[in-house]
Amino acid sequence: SSPKIASIALSMQALSLQYNDDQNVNFIPAPTLAQAGYDSFTGPGLPGYASFDFSVLRDVGRGVQVFFGAQNLFNQVSFVQTNPSTTGTPRLVNVGVRVRFAGH
Repeated sequence: SSPKIASIALSMQALSLQYNDDQNVNFIPAPTLAQAGYDSFTGPGLPGYASFDFSVLRDVGRGVQVFFGAQNLFNQVSFVQTNPSTTGTPRLVNVGVRVRFAGH
């Protein structure tokens, strides 16, 4: 991206199968997985997933920037704990204005 127009960033985080118990036996119940869109995962542990983040930043004046960002852009359901079945952060969108005062 050209900083004269805007700064754009796209990032991806991918995690594979993880376990959250010392014996690697806890699992997410099949109905919970199906409801979250996981069709083929079976067995113990937390299923892997990929999450995408996007941000854009533009200078609009001397010391003034506007920005937009989205984390978990496609609202991928991820699991962070098996008992109880706990999901990670859903899509998060933020918009703002950053002002830098002279000398800072």
